[in-house]
Amino acid sequence: MGFSQALLGPPFPVYLAGLLFFSTYTLLVLFWAEIYYQARSLPTGSLRPAFVVMNTAVYAIQVGGCWGVAGAAAPHSRCNNQCWYGKQAA
Repeated sequence: MGFSQALLGPPFPVYLAGLLFFSTYTLLVLFWAEIYYQARSLPTGSLRPAFVVMNTAVYAIQVGGCWGVAGAAAPHSRCNNQCWYGKQAA
């Protein structure tokens, strides 16, 4: 079992890709929301803090919740000698 698998649970790049996609998508939504608000002459001061809070919350839930549970469950798992891809560990 590799170090990243033991530390982070199932394949780390899969989770990272999803988080980066979420951040990119919300950045695109923020861009269009700022354009819309400026076209309507509305204040845009609350959009960026909302973007930061939403991304921070999603990252905290992902890291604290999913990776924390996977890391806590891994030492007690019956599959300790088997890596996440289904191959037998040496």
